[in-house]
Amino acid sequence: MDFSPFGAFQNGIIILKLQMEPKSIQKYLLLILLSGLMIQPYLFGQISKRESHRLNNIFNKIERSINNGDVQGMSKYFSSRVFVSIPKNINNFFSNNHLYYLLKDYFAKHRAMYFAFDKVSISQSNPFGYGSFTYQHNGERKRSTIYIAFSKIGNAWRITKITVN
Repeated sequence: MDFSPFGAFQNGIIILKLQMEPKSIQKYLLLILLSGLMIQPYLFGQISKRESHRLNNIFNKIERSINNGDVQGMSKYFSSRVFVSIPKNINNFFSNNHLYYLLKDYFAKHRAMYFAFDKVSISQSNPFGYGSFTYQHNGERKRSTIYIAFSKIGNAWRITKITVN
């Protein structure tokens, strides 16, 4: 079966006849290559350098906020529903407003002495970080690990999970 001028049908495959100048073929191949490079990060869940820089800034702000007990500073990154797991039987989803007061109360009772992210992973589509949290509670110095995960919601990176253990 012949589909001239478009091509021919052989063994279940349509064979296209490309009658173009070599320079035109080069332009199309370059366009295909560039298109593939542009969508590659989205296909494999990788984050662009610009997004990576943006996330590093967010992680730095959250680190400062935790060290200062400043829930307001990190609350702008809360998603509308955040899964929270904190010792003393808090293990549920909370609205961003409820989470604000929950963390404000937690940091009032667990005064931060030092917090730093030990590991930050921003190479995948769901970035996360965790670090050692040294705090004072009832006059005792204690240590926990804080884990924070993000998801991209619209054009913004939002905290979707916070775990303290």
